[in-house]
Amino acid sequence: MGLSWDDAFSLLRKIGDLPYGWDGNGSKGTDARVWKSADMLLNQIGEKYPAPFTCPIPGGTLQLEWTHGDRHLEIEFVDLDTVLILRHDMRTEKMKTDEIAAGRVDLILKHLDWLGAAA
Repeated sequence: MGLSWDDAFSLLRKIGDLPYGWDGNGSKGTDARVWKSADMLLNQIGEKYPAPFTCPIPGGTLQLEWTHGDRHLEIEFVDLDTVLILRHDMRTEKMKTDEIAAGRVDLILKHLDWLGAAA
């Protein structure tokens, strides 16, 4: 997506400041604990991986998105304990979903490694 890491952290900060009703439909702002989990992950992975596009999800969650080559990866922080993963190989049109514990950074890194192996 061509974002810098500064852009990614700036978007994350803005998402953390969203007020109640930010989407015009009464959605609550991003849960501070969910925000902190995403912030901790981004700080842990550093610049080893491309910077993600960060977007709020109605209901107080947030999502990180990457597109690299023919691969797309989404990581949604559902709550303090749960992360949903969506992997899409655009070359083969295969999609894979996964639900993992938010603290399992090792498993999240495997998904990011899959992304990085794109042609």
